[in-house]
Parts: sequence; structure tokens; C-alpha cells
Amino acid sequence: MPRPVSPLWALAPHFERWLAGLGPRRRMAVAAVFGALAATGQAPFDLWQLALVGFAGLYSVFLTAETSRRAGWIGWAGGTGYFALALSWIVEPFLVDIARHGWMVPFALVFIAAGLAIFWGASLMLAHRLGRGVAAWIAALALAELARSYLLTGFPWALIGHLWIPTAMAQWAAVVGPHGLSLIALAAAIALRQLFTAHPLKAAVPVLLLAGLFAGGSWLATTCSPARACVHHGALNMKKPTAPSR
Repeated sequence: MPRPVSPLWALAPHFERWLAGLGPRRRMAVAAVFGALAATGQAPFDLWQLALVGFAGLYSVFLTAETSRRAGWIGWAGGTGYFALALSWIVEPFLVDIARHGWMVPFALVFIAAGLAIFWGASLMLAHRLGRGVAAWIAALALAELARSYLLTGFPWALIGHLWIPTAMAQWAAVVGPHGLSLIALAAAIALRQLFTAHPLKAAVPVLLLAGLFAGGSWLATTCSPARACVHHGALNMKKPTAPSR
């Protein structure tokens, strides 16, 4: 039987069919590009909208993986692109005396990006074995972020949920923590992809929930009191009840 034709606005299925026609290495390269795009949600870029596009694209690449092993390689490539850009600041100490230590820059960045990407690779391999569903992808990637925050002394920098720092959504960190924000970010990326499928109305409920969370975050930001901690552009603004006001 002929394959059903998707509507013109359903860009995601068209894109995923194109991806499926690429070889494994080219798909890994595309995953690395989307990973780097996802990293633009981190400081100093703070382009959270573009970051959601990156995660949505990474999910599309993941869907084309025929085996869990290939899904793992896609996750590793995406993670390498993500961490290479998000943690590019880590090389700055080597630039203080560039004549002596500058040669270490590419090694430091490549090794830390490729090493942390192993968490993403393992998570997408697990997600593939669990059926490649949306819930499996979100949960597995969020679990990878949780694991790298604690294992081997932990490295909780550039968490996915940090993309919300310049937005009102950051206020929910007081309720769900940074890993809860990561779950919200990944769910938002899936909702964004759903808008460009043959059934965009299925994204209506997630989009409304996200709008509600943004509105709630804005409300929380206006109800800060001297005894309550509030998040403002990534910083905790804590005031003691007895502290004199200025």
C-alpha cells in the first residue's frame, strides 16, 4: 500500500523521512548540530526558544534509530554537541597563560564534552529499548541529567532545565527543583514538534499547560516576600525577615 502523504504543514514527518534516508554517521552529525542548538538555551546565549527547537530536532533524529545501539550513538553525538557549546567557558583558565597552557584547550573541551555525552547516549539507548515513546525519551534523558549531577562527585552544570533561567518558568525551581525544570523543557520540546505533525491539535493541552506554568511563574515572581526565596534571572534573591530594607 502507498505511504500516506502528510500535509504540507507537517514538517516533522517529512524531516524524519529525510533523516531516515541518511547513513548512521550523517544522522550522528545532524544530532550533534541539534545538540549544539539545544545548548543555546544556556548562558551567555539564553535563547531558550532556539534550545527547544534543538531538543525537538534531537527527538526526531532519535526516532530514526533502527536499533538501541544506534540510538545510543545518536544520543552521544547530540550530547557531545550540546556540552561542547554549553561548557565552552571551561577552557578560559587555560587562556590565562595561553603560550604555556593553550595547547590543552581542545583536549579539555573535547574530553569533557564526549565524556558527559555518555550519559545521554546511555539514556537514549534505554529509551529505545523501552519502545521509543515520548515518555521514555523524556524520562530517560531527565534521568541522565540527574545521574550526571551526582555520579563521580557530580557535574550539575548546564542542566537542561537551566534554559528557563531568564524566564518566569524559573520560579518553579522552588517547587520542582532544577530536574523538574528539565522535565518541563523536554516536554515543551515534544509539544513543539507535535505542532508540526499531521495532528497539531494534540499539542493543545501541553501548550496550554506550559502557558499556565509561565503565568504561574510570573505570579510567583510578584509575590516574593522578605521571608521567601525568589529566583530572578538565575539568582536566588534571599532576604532575612530581620534584614534592614534599603
